[in-house]
Amino acid sequence: MKRYILFCIVFLAIVSSSKAQWTKILTGFVEERTSIGVFPDGALIVAGNTVLSYSEDGGSTWEFVSLDMFYDVRNLSVVGDSSVYMITSGNMLWKTSDRFATMNYYSIGFPGVIALYAIDFPTLDTGYIAGGEKTVFKSVDGGITWDTILHEATGGVFYDIHFFDNNHGITSDSEGSFRITYDGGESWVNVMSPFTNPINDIEFITDSIGYASTSSGEICKTSDQGENWVSLLSGSSLSKAVCFANEQEGFITNDFGFYYYTIDSGHTWSYDFSGVEFGEEVLDIQFAEGYYYASCTNGDIFKIDDLYIPVTIFSQKQNDFHLFPNPATDFVHVQFAENTSGQLINIYDSFGHLVINQQALPNNVISVDNLPSGLYVCELTDYNGQTSAITTFTISR
Repeated sequence: MKRYILFCIVFLAIVSSSKAQWTKILTGFVEERTSIGVFPDGALIVAGNTVLSYSEDGGSTWEFVSLDMFYDVRNLSVVGDSSVYMITSGNMLWKTSDRFATMNYYSIGFPGVIALYAIDFPTLDTGYIAGGEKTVFKSVDGGITWDTILHEATGGVFYDIHFFDNNHGITSDSEGSFRITYDGGESWVNVMSPFTNPINDIEFITDSIGYASTSSGEICKTSDQGENWVSLLSGSSLSKAVCFANEQEGFITNDFGFYYYTIDSGHTWSYDFSGVEFGEEVLDIQFAEGYYYASCTNGDIFKIDDLYIPVTIFSQKQNDFHLFPNPATDFVHVQFAENTSGQLINIYDSFGHLVINQQALPNNVISVDNLPSGLYVCELTDYNGQTSAITTFTISR
C-alpha cells in the first residue's frame, strides 16, 4: 500500500508539473458572453450580446453569427447534432436547426414583462423556459408556440431548469428551493435545499447525480434526481456557475473568476492556484472533450485542459477523517475517530516527499508554517504501513 500511495503521489507531481494553464482563446469584441453550449462532437457555441461565436476545433478558429438585434442571449440549449435554442433579454427565442446556416426567432410569453432566465429542450420538439414571477413556459412544437404551465406570481424567480426527459424536470428559485415535475409540468412538488440563497445553476453529471450552486457560493448535491440535496460547501463569495467534468472533479466560479475546485465529488474543496487573472466576471463554465471553457462579461473566452489529479487514490477517504481549514495557512486540525490510537499521520508534498510524520491523536493540530504553498496529501496509516484513510489539502499564503 505504501508503494502504491507513493507511486500515485509521484504521478500526481508529474501531472501537476506538466499541467496547462488557463489560456485566452478569444479576445472579447462584444460584451456579455453569457452562455456556452457544446455539441455532441465537441463543437462550441458561445452566446454574447448580439453575436454568437462558433468553433469546431476547441477554440483555435472561430466563426461569428450576428443575431441582428440589440438584446443579449441569456441562456441556450443544444439539442441533438445541429439544433440550438436561445432566449434573450428581450423575451425572444432564437432557433437554428442547421448550426446557424439559418435562424428563426419567436416572441415568448409576456414580452417585456416576465424576464426569461433559463431554457432546456430535452428533445427537438419539447422545451421549457424558466423565468421571473416563478414562471415556467412549455412548447411542444419546437418553440413556435408556448404555454404557461407554472406561474406563482410571488415576485420570486426561477433561475435554472433541467429536464431528464419530456416529462421529468427540475427548476430552482430565488429562495433556495427546487420544484420537480413528473408529468410535463401539470403538477409540481416543492423540494427544499440546505440553503436559502438564490440557486442560480443546476448541473447533472448522470441521470441521478447533480450539483447546484447559490449566489453566495454554496454547493449542494443530489444523488436521486433532485429529490434530496445535501450541503457540500458553505460558500463565502458570490458565485455564477458550477461545472463538473465527471462525478469527482468540478469547479465553482465567482464574481472575480475561478474560485474553488474539487477532485473528490465535492467532499473537500480548495482554491485554484493556476494563477489566471480573468480580469472580468465569469458568467459560464462548461466542460467538453477534455477541456473546461469559461466565458466572461467582457467577451473573453478562456480554456484549460482537464488538469487535476486522478481521484482514484482518494477512494479510501472515510467519513471519520476530517482536515480543516482547507486551504490552510499556519496549521491544520486533523480529526479522527476514537479508535485511531496506534496509527500515524503522514503528510506528503506534491513531489511525493514525506514532510510530516507523527502519531495520530484525536483532534491533532499540526503546524505547517514551515511548508511552502501548494498541494499536499494527508494519509492515516497503522504501524505496519497499512493505509486506512487519505485526503488532500492545500496551503495558501
